Amino acid sequence: MYHLCGSLEGAVGQVLEGLPTDAKTADVVKLLQTRFGTELQAERFKAELSARLRQPDETLQHLYREINRLVSLAHPAKSADFTDHIGKEAFIRVLNNGPLQLKVLEGEPTNLEQALNLATKLEAYKSSLVSQGTLRQSPANASLSDEDDRPKRRSRAVGVHAVRYKGKDPEPQLSPSELRDLLAQATKGIAALATQ
Repeated sequence: MYHLCGSLEGAVGQVLEGLPTDAKTADVVKLLQTRFGTELQAERFKAELSARLRQPDETLQHLYREINRLVSLAHPAKSADFTDHIGKEAFIRVLNNGPLQLKVLEGEPTNLEQALNLATKLEAYKSSLVSQGTLRQSPANASLSDEDDRPKRRSRAVGVHAVRYKGKDPEPQLSPSELRDLLAQATKGIAALATQ
């Protein structure tokens, strides 16, 4: 008891201030677990785990370590099979990249380590293709493009569309009546936006 109390320093040592004189070692340990232990903070770690997303420059290995840490703190008394399943599901969810998540799910990982290995391989393949210049925007590899990594945003404009032309003539040839119809649609769209 005296050895334990003598070794407590700083903020941890402050727990001894309100300790009764007849306290036992078990009382000090319980007080330390209450103030600094993780058992009573499991809900906080569960919330951190559910709110966690991969940062743009974060490596998969760092993300794996963080998920592993949060799962063990959020579920301290659970079995290894349970925490491994929760960790795998959380890791795939926090990748924050739809196409990568889908490809990892297609690999059917059974645990967190397998999910990490699949995600690492897929990212390595993608960066290899990008560095070789073989990965381009086309329907065949659109699911691997960086454009899919960003969230899509809808324009609030009604009746206005951006169109890319790949031919030599970038301007479409419209008749005067078609131009009037397009102008009428755009006017209605602007009026609808003004009333919102």
